[in-house]
Amino acid sequence: MSCLGLLRDPVTVSGQYIVKDVKPTSKGELQKVKVKVKVNINGMFSVSSAQLTEKREATAQEQEAQEQEDAKRQEENAMDTNATDSQDNSDNHKADDTPSDEVPEKKETKKKGPKQITKMIDLPIETVEFGYTSAQLNDHIEEEVSRQSRECLL
Repeated sequence: MSCLGLLRDPVTVSGQYIVKDVKPTSKGELQKVKVKVKVNINGMFSVSSAQLTEKREATAQEQEAQEQEDAKRQEENAMDTNATDSQDNSDNHKADDTPSDEVPEKKETKKKGPKQITKMIDLPIETVEFGYTSAQLNDHIEEEVSRQSRECLL
């Protein structure tokens, strides 16, 4: 049920937000744009930022650097796992009399192909909001406060 008929000034548009510098890819495909929108305590929303996600294939040098970083992470994880396993083994050494039903985990082999690099680019936003500016709104609030203080004196 719509209550717009009950309002004195039913405005359904709160503003216009234009994200600029959005262009298609070199292949003519559409690009993804992530837009962050904030809602204030009064229920009004505003667009806080917009980012263009640009995906491209990595060069050979970038792939090698990424593989080296992945190898370092795997070594660190293996070291952490070995440290926790040694603690678990010392605790479980007393319980070795029972047969263990553990199955060793199989490592999945990953297919090596061209990797993609994602780059986030901030985009400018043009905002056209209807209503009072913040300075005008503050002036009206001050007027209302002064009226209320005059009424209290009477």
